Amino acid sequence: MEKFIAQASRILKVSNFFSPKFRKNVGKDLAQANIALNEEEYINATGFAAIVFFIFSFFIFYALNINIVQCIAFSALLGAVVFFLICKYPAYKKKKRAEEIEKDLGIALKTIASKIKAGTPFEKIFAQIAASNYGVLSEEFGKADAKIKSGALNACEALKKMADNVDSLLVKRACMQLCFAYGHGGKGGGIEKTSEEIIELQKIKIKEYAAKLNFFGLLFVTLSSTVPALFSAYLTIGSMFLDFTISPNEVILSYVLLFPAMGAGVLLYLKEKSPKLFRGG
Repeated sequence: MEKFIAQASRILKVSNFFSPKFRKNVGKDLAQANIALNEEEYINATGFAAIVFFIFSFFIFYALNINIVQCIAFSALLGAVVFFLICKYPAYKKKKRAEEIEKDLGIALKTIASKIKAGTPFEKIFAQIAASNYGVLSEEFGKADAKIKSGALNACEALKKMADNVDSLLVKRACMQLCFAYGHGGKGGGIEKTSEEIIELQKIKIKEYAAKLNFFGLLFVTLSSTVPALFSAYLTIGSMFLDFTISPNEVILSYVLLFPAMGAGVLLYLKEKSPKLFRGG
């Protein structure tokens, strides 16, 4: 995949058409999403993919005997949508990565606070958290630990680097507390308070999701059973008393595709909005 992206980047220099601010934002999103590409490579590869999609969709529309002007217009629109979606993928991924880190942050901070109270050196705490089972958070502490051991950064500088690598205000706040404790000493009271606040915030999110789940649960039941039943009744009455006709294929598509798609949309929305604690992994 990396070789393909490098080749595509050399073939097409799409990034030159975009402002430095746009390229900088994409680069920041890539870094925070932990995607090992620079902004120029990613934008160029995205432009290449959009052009390939444009050509492919053009031939599909042309094979359907659509007017050539419309073929170009529809294909250009689809190509632009593909380009936009792929460019926005790092922003989506960095958000999910931040949620993954925040999931374990409260417990990890509580552990760190207890180790500080026990007199464990900061550098050793980094190594212990990196070796613990805190998922992506352990990976970030592992990177910080490696920089500290190599002498490239001290603990506070490594924490600032970690804060920059994650798109999360909670992580930035936690890193600030850890940096303050490292520079000024202390018994970890501020860190423990921050951990309790993060855990309390997670409880609030769970309650909000539970309330949302009740509403969307009713909506799912309505879309999966009530709406199809009403549609069936409407078809029956319409065909008997009204000048209303619908083809058998349209009826089949409604029951096979439309109604299941609406129900699936509700389930996907609930899954997307569920707190990370509910998703596992």
